Amino acid sequence: MSKSLKKSTVRAWLSQHRSACVQWLTFFVACCVVLLVIRLPLNRRWFQKQVGTYYRQRQQFGHNDSIDFRLRKSAGPAYTYAAILRRNCQPTDYVLIPPQRYLLDKAYSPKQHSEIFAWVYPSVMYYYARGHYQLLEMHQPDSLLEKATHTFLVQNGRLDLTPLTTKNRQAVLSLFRTYNPAFCCYTLQQAKPYLPAR
Repeated sequence: MSKSLKKSTVRAWLSQHRSACVQWLTFFVACCVVLLVIRLPLNRRWFQKQVGTYYRQRQQFGHNDSIDFRLRKSAGPAYTYAAILRRNCQPTDYVLIPPQRYLLDKAYSPKQHSEIFAWVYPSVMYYYARGHYQLLEMHQPDSLLEKATHTFLVQNGRLDLTPLTTKNRQAVLSLFRTYNPAFCCYTLQQAKPYLPAR
């Protein structure tokens, strides 16, 4: 077979399989980029932490593959309150997240688990909501806050899911507005400056 015939055969094959060649080349380049990104020090530590978490949970939880079980064990209070919302709210409901400083002021007790105030972290709440209900925060416009249908209020030292109606919505909003809406702490140590003097 002559060289010109070989070249024309190769060209014909490449023209027929051009898209496949481009896809494989793109795949190869993407794999190289991913490997390079993973090799960066911060990314490597994050990756190792995630893998370590997976194996620790696998050892701790055994072969219990129930999503509810794993979320309850790994997320603690955040999952507890999110589960309450899922049971009691519809996708059309708007849940107003209480300000964290309100929880510190009204619900904190040294005898309780230190995470009593950490579950309201917005990204955690949004993660567990996932279309089951809508979430609102106090820094949002009044036009949105007026749509709130539920919130958590401290009653008799415990958090209760409370429906919001035209009768009590304004009173609840006024109460929440007396607190800074910004999330301030994950741990008890971080919370100490915000604890009420009692």
